[in-house]
Amino acid sequence: AACALEKRMRRLVRCDDARGYSNRRKIAAVALVSSVALVVIPIVLWRTTGGPPTATLHRYFLDEPLAVCNDGSSAAYYYREGRADAPWLIYLEGGHWCWDIDSCAARWLHEPMLMSSRQWGESLEIGGIYSSNAYPFRRAHVAYVAYCSSDAHMGNRAASVETGGWHFRGQAIVEASLRALVRRGL
Repeated sequence: AACALEKRMRRLVRCDDARGYSNRRKIAAVALVSSVALVVIPIVLWRTTGGPPTATLHRYFLDEPLAVCNDGSSAAYYYREGRADAPWLIYLEGGHWCWDIDSCAARWLHEPMLMSSRQWGESLEIGGIYSSNAYPFRRAHVAYVAYCSSDAHMGNRAASVETGGWHFRGQAIVEASLRALVRRGL
């Protein structure tokens, strides 16, 4: 479909050059129709299936010593295997960060699941493009790297008095997750 749209758009541009008048409105209309189709299809799926389609991903703890959450619990990723020839979708969960002892204490009080893996479920239901019904990614490998380091996945600091006893190992978590996914075929 994307190739056909591209060919149609090229043909319209060529017509513009050959005829000496502007087909920009037609190009915009073709692009708009394609954008609308991408928006409408998920809505139609949602209405016909009784709810948004989801995929079930299973939890895998990382067994590397530096890949730990703020509280020292093992970090994890969620994964659904796809077809051998399918693309990979890897999502790094977001969730802000903390930057000093007071902000981390407040975060622990209000959002402990973003600082520890101790209460994470064995599986995760996820929708949108990660859904098992989402074309063209319905057969894709899906990995969801859960966020528990409060450092935008970039930190590399062990717990200490200066950090209030919190680990900031986002970089190690991402690297360990990618190594685990490479073992799965990435």
